[in-house]
Amino acid sequence: MKYYAASRLSVFDVKWTKQYHVSDSFYTYHYNPYYQLIMVSEGPVYLQVENERFILEAGETFLLNPWERHMGWRKPEGVSAFFWVQFSSDPPLKELDTSTKPISEYEILHAEKNELRTKTTSDADQLLIPRRFKPSQRFKMLNYFEDLDNEMKHPVGYFRFRLTQHLCKILEIISTDLLEQNFRTMTLPGSYNIYRQLLNFLHDFYQTDLTKEVIENKMNRSYEYVSQVFKKYSGMNIVHYIHQLRVQRAKHLLEESRLSIQEIAKEIGIDDAFYFSKIFKQIEGVPPSKYREMHQS
Repeated sequence: MKYYAASRLSVFDVKWTKQYHVSDSFYTYHYNPYYQLIMVSEGPVYLQVENERFILEAGETFLLNPWERHMGWRKPEGVSAFFWVQFSSDPPLKELDTSTKPISEYEILHAEKNELRTKTTSDADQLLIPRRFKPSQRFKMLNYFEDLDNEMKHPVGYFRFRLTQHLCKILEIISTDLLEQNFRTMTLPGSYNIYRQLLNFLHDFYQTDLTKEVIENKMNRSYEYVSQVFKKYSGMNIVHYIHQLRVQRAKHLLEESRLSIQEIAKEIGIDDAFYFSKIFKQIEGVPPSKYREMHQS
């Protein structure tokens, strides 16, 4: 079984979608430059992908890669039909190696470093998409495929935006079903909730005097414990992150305002302008006065 991973930050774009009733045209090779997700509405569907043959039952999904040749290899005895949607993904889906590492051992849900306000990173949860699957919520998925088909047939307003929304809901249902079936837990540890509570507090009050006592009272836990938790998930200590938040705000004020260095220091919670300049240079590599020269036209 093949599995693919898509970053939570991926950009999906629906190119085309429709419901197809199997006919003679199905028995010649088809291919296109996009991913194509198939969901069987009436089965079976006898699908050949390159040199592999599959029998897909009603309710099953199948993901085709860009340019994969596919066709029907046997005519059904009764009615046979499926929905399909072609879409692009940026970045492309990543095939996971399950030959040496079982799918249940992949780290799908994790604490993301891009929750830090000062970080711009592509680190994100992975949406797990199986090549072939039979989701438990298949009737709900069929409704979304019908919505896709209707939007494409009757384009109104921001229909392309709605097409992407429907596709994302379909992928979410598949991924969630797979997650529930293959992973022992879908929840993150309790310490992660503490980390997020602390982050939220720091984001709101970084410009104030955040002493150990203030943080302990807010978190109702020892400073040593919350420091360990913060370091575990962020990779840095609390004081350094507070400095990063203050410098981030200072950079905006240096670029967009006429406030003096002293006034900016006070604005971000630092009374000593010399100390502010020292911290700023440690993080940015240049003193605030030089930074302003470089970024103000």
